[in-house]
Order: sequence, then structure tokens, then C-alpha cells
Amino acid sequence: MTHVNSSYTQGTAGLVVAYSLCALRPLCCGIRRFFPMKFSDEAVDVWPAYRLRDVALFIFRSLYMARIGFVIAILAHLLEAIVALQLAMKMNLEGSDRIKWFVQTLALGFPSLRIILWLQRQRDIAKKAQ
Repeated sequence: MTHVNSSYTQGTAGLVVAYSLCALRPLCCGIRRFFPMKFSDEAVDVWPAYRLRDVALFIFRSLYMARIGFVIAILAHLLEAIVALQLAMKMNLEGSDRIKWFVQTLALGFPSLRIILWLQRQRDIAKKAQ
């Protein structure tokens, strides 16, 4: 008989904030690099940001296509986060845990969504076994 430990979701939710903060840095660098704000005549270059731009230009061949790819990636993460929020509501998790799953999936994407899908599947199996 498979039993889902409710403390597992609470324990992982505690780590959500740390993982999300680590994942938000590349997002901020991407926003800064692909949508530069000019404080003067020239944008200020920061070392990781211009390297990221070089890699994006190598892959996408133009800054316009890199921007489109960046926007699509942000929209995909947003969609995954909304799905994770709906799954958390379906699993009757507390409000703070729902928000943590949303933020974690927004920052990390599909790997986080896979975990909550696994938890839901385990919960469904446990309900069927009862």
C-alpha cells in the first residue's frame, strides 16, 4: 500500500524559496540582457550578461529571434506554474504551499511540475487503495 506522507510536501515547500531565489538570478540576467534599459547612451555590460548574449546570438542568429525565444520561455514557465497551482488546489494543499509550488514552478519549470505531478499520482494511488 502506497501512502503519501503529508510532511513530504511541507518539507519540500520549505526548500522552494531557496531554489526559486537561485533560479531567479538567470531570469533577471536574461531580462537585463535581452531587454536592456539605457541609463546613458550605452547600456552597462555585466560579465555574465554579455556572455549570455553571445551564446543566444550563436544559437538564434539574431537578437530579435533571441528575444522571441526568451519571451516564449517565460510564457512556458508561466503556463507550467499555473498548472502547478491548479494541481496544488486539487490536492487541497494549504495556501502558502500553493504559492510556493507556483513560485518554484515559475522559476524552475518542468522539473518542478514533474514533482507535483508525481505527488498527485501517488495521492491518487493511495486513495484507490483505500
